[in-house]
Amino acid sequence: MRVGSIVAVSGTASWALFGVGGKYEQMIAELFASIFALHWIAFEVARWFYWVGVGPRGLRAYNRGGAYSRVKWGEITACRRECLLPRLPYLVISVGEPSRELTIPIYLEDYPRFRDLVLSYAPTENPMSQFLTQGSDLVE
Repeated sequence: MRVGSIVAVSGTASWALFGVGGKYEQMIAELFASIFALHWIAFEVARWFYWVGVGPRGLRAYNRGGAYSRVKWGEITACRRECLLPRLPYLVISVGEPSRELTIPIYLEDYPRFRDLVLSYAPTENPMSQFLTQGSDLVE
């Protein structure tokens, strides 16, 4: 799809939202509204169900398989940012075994507090602490 086509489709959808346009334009507007609503619902459900714990010993969070796991600060070998869905970024915490990788949503309800707790509990040489200190975790 060319850029001109995208502009034309989005312009058509906005006309339909304001009551101008025909049946085709209304269908496009409803499609965009549905996609937006589904994206928002997925975001809210994921944010509400993802419980993450930070303490002096380490982290508690879900792994990719959906199991709630505990990881000690010394077990963390790497930290990286991934987007599993558009605009839903995660920190992926590696602990040596791929099956034990933790996924922590960056869109947590109180992400600044999470970041501060990690930086206060994790040793400065910890990969996760270094990653968060670099500011690499910002939502793009």
